[in-house]
Amino acid sequence: MGVHAIVGGQWGDEGKGKVVDFFSDSADVVARYQGGANAGHTVFIDTEQFILHQVPSGILRPDTRCLLGPGMVVDPVELAGEIGRLRDKGFRCMQQIGVAYNAQLVLPVHKRLDGVSEAALKDQAIGTTQRGIGPTYSDRYARRSLPVSALLDADRFKEAVKAHLEYANALLTKIYGQPPLVMADFWDELAATREVVLPLVTDVSTEVIQALREDKSVIAEGAQGVLLDIDFGTYPYVTSSHPGTIGVASGLGIPPAAVTRSTGIFKAYCTRVGEGPFPTELTDHEAGERLRKAGNEYGATTGRPRRCGWFDGVLGDFSARINGFTDICITKADVLSQFREIPMCTGYEDQSTDFLNLHALDEVTPHYASFEGWDDDISGCESMSEFPEALLIYLDALESSLGAPIRIVSTGPERSQIVRK
Repeated sequence: MGVHAIVGGQWGDEGKGKVVDFFSDSADVVARYQGGANAGHTVFIDTEQFILHQVPSGILRPDTRCLLGPGMVVDPVELAGEIGRLRDKGFRCMQQIGVAYNAQLVLPVHKRLDGVSEAALKDQAIGTTQRGIGPTYSDRYARRSLPVSALLDADRFKEAVKAHLEYANALLTKIYGQPPLVMADFWDELAATREVVLPLVTDVSTEVIQALREDKSVIAEGAQGVLLDIDFGTYPYVTSSHPGTIGVASGLGIPPAAVTRSTGIFKAYCTRVGEGPFPTELTDHEAGERLRKAGNEYGATTGRPRRCGWFDGVLGDFSARINGFTDICITKADVLSQFREIPMCTGYEDQSTDFLNLHALDEVTPHYASFEGWDDDISGCESMSEFPEALLIYLDALESSLGAPIRIVSTGPERSQIVRK
């Protein structure tokens, strides 16, 4: 059947959790392929809110196998806590979840380094979640991080953590002038996670390939968004991995050709958390605050208010092109209800679209096309034929901008509030 990749097309927070949950109803496997506990995927089921950070959103479907892939950096303490909360709600986590033996471990010192390095940047801070993601990926590529397989031997794991702490404390004390981290302060909690994580360790690559050979349905779940890609995002205000389709093969250990469908998730407008350029941001603008309130735009991981702005067709086109999206899902269309006018960025003034420099987006001036708004409440719509004409015109414009068909529109936060074309 091939792998169905579900990818955030903007700066993250597009509603991937809900869309993955929607498709998981008929999926055998859902596998995360990058990122770590810096993700915040929110799903509402009968008004109950579930926020997932490392466990794939497929966990909310009882028969779906959920895998944390080798491209991830896994925080065992946070993962144990997340599993505990899900088990308390009756989910069969130990039967459903698998963790790649060759994913890398986020240690307490990584989170400490994340915080002090951000503080040292002062007004040049990136705006990370301070979950230790960047320092862990840095250690991974410097070949000094600890893989999940390090948990297999308790004594060797302790020695490896101790050795890593010596190196990390040298950075803390000599580079940042901070007190060292003491192993006794965190070891008991870290060691206790072995009992939770160890039974879940598996070879994710083999599992996914075997599922494909058996013609099973496999979803690759991305975190963050394409514009935060380490190579193709608004560097340096990016994450430390590849959230787009480019990251699926290496992040799961599968052939690139195995990805046969890629769904790009886009909000009907734009949001961003943290620092970095945002050409269509509504700074000090009443409409921006309306979007934030109507869309409940606050980070699921950090609680920070999201920066809000109109849809950016230039960046949307870029995202769609480099990912090769086969289809599009538009989320939070309901949030735009009650706006009399809806601008959409269709280009940058005095800028060539042949060379889009994402490192200089703070210098561009957006050019907008204006669309008529609608007053209708679309939250109860069950088909696109029930949408107001103004919304259909706006969706047509989005589809033209993205160059791929819109197959799904989310009309509210609930699991059931999805309209399929």
